[in-house]
Amino acid sequence: MGCVTGGFDMTERSLSPGAGELRCRIPRNPLVAGSYWLKAAIVEPASLQPLALFGWLDSPQAFSVRSRPTELNNAQTAYESIGNA
Repeated sequence: MGCVTGGFDMTERSLSPGAGELRCRIPRNPLVAGSYWLKAAIVEPASLQPLALFGWLDSPQAFSVRSRPTELNNAQTAYESIGNA
């Protein structure tokens, strides 16, 4: 069983030519305990053309989320819930 979700940040940014590094900070992790795959894309906003793809043409990045063993966390994990409100 799988779940697909995503988010978009349409804030306009300028990138300098050449190699560089972009970082993303997720201030609040809404995911329940489990294993996930991460895919990302950088898209030119006017044309919606991808400038960079991560995990679409190559393997996505695997990662795991752990949580304290509480009754609620255990139930969400057992029912494969993707997040908590």
